[in-house]
Amino acid sequence: MIAALPAFLASVGRGLLVSPLYTGLTRQGDWGRRLARQYFGQARATYHPSLAGRLEQTLRSGGA
Repeated sequence: MIAALPAFLASVGRGLLVSPLYTGLTRQGDWGRRLARQYFGQARATYHPSLAGRLEQTLRSGGA
């Protein structure tokens, strides 16, 4: 399941679909935050600027 996640996050640009996944990862602790940052770094260019900004905020706040 998690092996397909980076491809999904890079191919789907809908905030409704990707935001909960990033939030869920960041709430898993250090390993999840690390993966969320890595996946976001790879997929950021595919997101609308407003979504990218919201996701950056989510990653900074730890999913709170």
